[in-house]
Amino acid sequence: MLLLNGCALYSPPKQGEPVGPAEILLAQAQDKTAAGESEQAVALIERALRLEPRKAEGWLALAQLHFDAGDLRRAEQFARRALQFAGADKRLAGESRALLERIRAVREAG
Repeated sequence: MLLLNGCALYSPPKQGEPVGPAEILLAQAQDKTAAGESEQAVALIERALRLEPRKAEGWLALAQLHFDAGDLRRAEQFARRALQFAGADKRLAGESRALLERIRAVREAG
């Protein structure tokens, strides 16, 4: 499970579900994030998204990393993409909306 700022953004496949290259890259990104290696984590997430561009977990993780780095424009862009691809996943949609709200609040606090 990818944890960024206390938010679980990547849930590994359940027992018996196939694990693809994108999931492996997201798991590696989790390790890099935990080690404070944000740039490497971003690169791994971007690779995962090239493999699976509709993977909402990747977009949300990328949004959170950009938010943490203070890049609100890109954080918003990626959070909106995560929301777009979250589909019926209420957890991912909720996390995406929550991040968009935090971005709005930071901008208003200016």
